[in-house]
Amino acid sequence: MRSTRLLGAAILSSAALIAVGVTTAAANAASSRDLNVSYSKVIKYEKFSAFGTLSTHKIRTVKLQYRNHTDDSWTTKSTQQSSLSGNFEFALTTSRSRYYRFYAPPSGGDPAISGYSRKVTVVAQSVTFFAVTPSFQCSNDAGNITMFAHFYPARPYRSVHFATFGVSRQAYQDGKGNAAVNFYPGTAEYSFPAVATTDLASGAPAKSSAPFTYSQSFCNF
Repeated sequence: MRSTRLLGAAILSSAALIAVGVTTAAANAASSRDLNVSYSKVIKYEKFSAFGTLSTHKIRTVKLQYRNHTDDSWTTKSTQQSSLSGNFEFALTTSRSRYYRFYAPPSGGDPAISGYSRKVTVVAQSVTFFAVTPSFQCSNDAGNITMFAHFYPARPYRSVHFATFGVSRQAYQDGKGNAAVNFYPGTAEYSFPAVATTDLASGAPAKSSAPFTYSQSFCNF
């Protein structure tokens, strides 16, 4: 009886493994039609990548196609050959929001592959927050100040320059679009309009904040 139960368990286990294998294969087949993009929200004329992997895993022609509306016909933007493993990648820019997909024509007995549609939206970049903390200090009792800015859309490692009193200080955006510098302002009496600028990068133009005034003067305690 015990051997019969063990045999039954083994059969059920094998069936489960086969089912998992079929499910995994189906999932992989589905994912092979996905078009990946480096950013789904891009700045006008900013360079980005569209890439994926063909399910046939062989060298074949791949076309990157786009349309402006969901009911438009597809237009081919670029054509290339995939790698032997089926990988492909396109570098592109756009001036407007569009839908993209990849299309692999029939090849060597393999049917055509039409990738899923992927929307890429053009957004306006902005400085959503900028401040100098503190904004005023006594020059004879000054401590460090912090300049903090938040940029949209976030671009990790994109260079940021903070213009201070006669000095430009560099930082980089983090994964959330934040950048900051911390420094000692000295003991002089002065006032300056600080500005945060994220620099030109990958075709996206520089973007500056509105000025934020910092000042310090002598205090009688």
